[in-house]
Amino acid sequence: MIKLDQKAEILMKYFRENMSQRAIAKEVKIDRITVRKYKKYMRLKVKNPAAAGIIQG
Repeated sequence: MIKLDQKAEILMKYFRENMSQRAIAKEVKIDRITVRKYKKYMRLKVKNPAAAGIIQG
């Protein structure tokens, strides 16, 4: 099971550091599908990531 801090790290690397799903998966040592799942969940949950403070813009 993935921990909450790992989930936060995945989302920060994707949205703030603009890392690819593959690079994040390799760095965090998890499957690419897991990265995709969390990214998709966040996009559905937060309609405007910039307004939520997830990404700068």
